[in-house]
Amino acid sequence: MIVDVDTKCLTVRRSLRQVKNGFAYDTNTASRIWCDEHIYNEYCFRGVALYQNIYGHYFLHQYHQWERFNGITPLTIKDAIEITEKYRPMMVEEVFGFLPEQGQGEPYTPM
Repeated sequence: MIVDVDTKCLTVRRSLRQVKNGFAYDTNTASRIWCDEHIYNEYCFRGVALYQNIYGHYFLHQYHQWERFNGITPLTIKDAIEITEKYRPMMVEEVFGFLPEQGQGEPYTPM
């Protein structure tokens, strides 16, 4: 069995603090809204999770057993809604509130 030198177990990869554009994003202090994981075993997995920090800002945490595939991406509300549409479409209005029907208002603008 070939083992990548930067492999870490799932419990280690679910936690990350990273600085982007001068701000810290921390999965341990933010609230996880949803996650989509594919776990094959403790050392073979991938996942993506949407977080919201205590100040209302969203970020996406992508994690994998190999370090080079891990990271945090800051998101606008529009980005967060679009990603939730992709991974958890039935949760969009539960998470972000009522969205307008086409012609009723601006897209990606919770009412």
